[in-house]
Amino acid sequence: MTSVHSILSKILTSEKVLLPESEEYKSSNSTYFTAWVNETKPSYIAAPTSVLEVSELLKALSPLLLKRELQIAIRGGGHTPSGSSNIENGVTLNVQGFKGISLNDDKSIVTLGVGET
Repeated sequence: MTSVHSILSKILTSEKVLLPESEEYKSSNSTYFTAWVNETKPSYIAAPTSVLEVSELLKALSPLLLKRELQIAIRGGGHTPSGSSNIENGVTLNVQGFKGISLNDDKSIVTLGVGET
């Protein structure tokens, strides 16, 4: 069986795969709005910065997800008061890197990246 770490490492660069012993992991995992969500410890924090990376991650992790051998959570700005934005012993997909605010040509539609605060 392919390990979760090897799947993440095939798709993301090493600085986008945060491990529990790293300072980047500790920093990222301590900035949730709700204190008890800060105490949740995922096995990995994955920080994709493109739709392609998210798609590839979900495709590669799907066999483990379907067999219920792995759970994931999606973290946006970290303000969700429920525990849905972090997962104990799973993979938290941190999409805070999806930044950007744009207007369409006639300025009638604003698009916000999910990582915007």
